[in-house]
Amino acid sequence: MVLSTPVVYSSDGKITMKKTYIFLALFLVFGLLGSGVQTGFINLTSATPISINQPPIAIATSNITGGDTIPLVVEFRGYDSYDPDNDPLTYHWDLGDGNFVNNANANHTYFKAGVFTAQFSVSDGYSVVMAKPIVIQVGVTPSPTPSLTPSITPSPSTTPTPTPSLTPTPMPAPSPTPSPTVLGSPIPMSSTTWPIRSVSSMKITKDMVCGQPSQSFIDSWITKAIELGVNYISIETPYDNPTCGNSVAYTKLWADAIHSRGLNVWHRHMPLAFEGIYNTAKITSVNYLSLISDYIKANPTIFKNGDIFTPIPEPQNGGIRGITYCPQGICIFSDVTTFNTWLRDVISISNTAYNNIGLGGKIKIGYYGLDGFVVWGDNNPDWHGILEDSTVQAMGNITIDHYPELVGDTMANDLNEIQAKYPNIPIVIGEWGTVTSTADPVAQVNNSMQAALRPNVVGFNYWHMGMGGNEALVNFDFSNRPQFDAVKSFFTR
Repeated sequence: MVLSTPVVYSSDGKITMKKTYIFLALFLVFGLLGSGVQTGFINLTSATPISINQPPIAIATSNITGGDTIPLVVEFRGYDSYDPDNDPLTYHWDLGDGNFVNNANANHTYFKAGVFTAQFSVSDGYSVVMAKPIVIQVGVTPSPTPSLTPSITPSPSTTPTPTPSLTPTPMPAPSPTPSPTVLGSPIPMSSTTWPIRSVSSMKITKDMVCGQPSQSFIDSWITKAIELGVNYISIETPYDNPTCGNSVAYTKLWADAIHSRGLNVWHRHMPLAFEGIYNTAKITSVNYLSLISDYIKANPTIFKNGDIFTPIPEPQNGGIRGITYCPQGICIFSDVTTFNTWLRDVISISNTAYNNIGLGGKIKIGYYGLDGFVVWGDNNPDWHGILEDSTVQAMGNITIDHYPELVGDTMANDLNEIQAKYPNIPIVIGEWGTVTSTADPVAQVNNSMQAALRPNVVGFNYWHMGMGGNEALVNFDFSNRPQFDAVKSFFTR
């Protein structure tokens, strides 16, 4: 999950720099947000150019959100979406009733009563960004809401944002068996700080495969992570190489540097075609299990005893038919059973691959980064999650990539809900950061990280250290942003 990386804003909130070119040691950028354009430049020498693609901004609206007449005609508009880099965009509407439209705007007729969730996405060829879903109530008079207020989701980089939980057609709730027995050795629990203290490098690893920084830059970045108090750094890079860069070599560069400083790596890699990133077509026919197994066996030196391996972060973003949004209209998983089976199988296959390279039982596997909707039916009283008990047993914990503030919720409330469903299962926060631009970032850290400081929460991965975005902990010159010390205070207790 990655949100947008705005670089320079004017006082009216619009991006004034359409393409971000950072010349490290050539200039420093001060103050990403605030009134007026706040930038500063210092001429130095010896520049290292780094280009960061800025994801598109997805804006979806409709003329109505429902009506009591059948059939009901709804006008959907996505034409207001734009790309900060002026990259050409492609559009996709999933209208919630089995119909799809690949245009910016769509006029659609619903022929039967029900509640339908329309999902709009845009792509600049490098990333797919989803707007907030639009719920259409057909055959009933909807609650009065401003019908043309844009629904803008903060845009991610190369993977979709952890969006508010969707509301698909409810399926029968699974049998209430909330406390499966965890297999394997449990992670030690602590209420002082977390055994797993991690910070994400996504903005510098995954988003910069095609514009890789120097070794000295990587070393400086890791030094700041050590100052933060982490014992893990998550690397989020593709398994395979896009046409524009060598992801495998870049991953090794980071892994070697992290391990050499006495830290462990949280491997959060993904196949290009799984979500269709880096201008790669999404493909369902790829044997992703074999791809992941072959990657482990072909790259044994990037792994170290104690590392965490997530076969695919946020696997639900590949699309579960009838359950979650499917990017490009293509669902990797045909149903809930297929999804659960795959989660278990890839853990087993990864274990076998690590045995093959002499690291059997030495790598923590799983830690998927699921969302609240998949785990416990967050924000939907008619939904109870889709994880089978055997899947939870295989995972050994519940790892969630979770940003409750985006939907007006709190970390404390949502952790209470998870614990109510899975009272004996360790919990890991796979992603959280101060993504809400309207709230004080230090207060966000204190509220959410304090709420997660409870005995059964055994890990916390802050997303992300930088650079760029409300959630970044450091500026482009490696100076600390306000929330850096707040996060550090939780990691160094």
